[in-house]
Amino acid sequence: MMKAKVEIVGDKELMAAFKKLADEDMLEALQKASSAGAELVKAAAKAKAPRDTGALAEGIGISKDLKGKKGVLAEVSTSEETYYGIFQEYGTSKMPKHPFLRPALDENQNKINQLFADAIQEAVDKVDTGVEMP
Repeated sequence: MMKAKVEIVGDKELMAAFKKLADEDMLEALQKASSAGAELVKAAAKAKAPRDTGALAEGIGISKDLKGKKGVLAEVSTSEETYYGIFQEYGTSKMPKHPFLRPALDENQNKINQLFADAIQEAVDKVDTGVEMP
């Protein structure tokens, strides 16, 4: 019968490093990705917005870009002056819909996912485990 012995060196140090990462460093990475994703959606929504005077496109912006203990949030929306954007997006009983916000998000979803994956990988790579690999 063969036996194999596996020894994990530095497991306590590794766990301590990941606990540090789980807090501020990870939130910073997620905030960075969230902000970059919101910028992608904002640019696409401006390009897709129905044009009459151009006010609707100009009124599109990032209305929230928050980081807190529970996570991050970035929100792209129209300004109060361009409240009618919701009628363009969803239509009314007298007006057909002309979606521009949802398609902007949908067409950028893969890029946004990659932004988050890259930001998380970057944060993980910064963790100094204190463990030297042979």
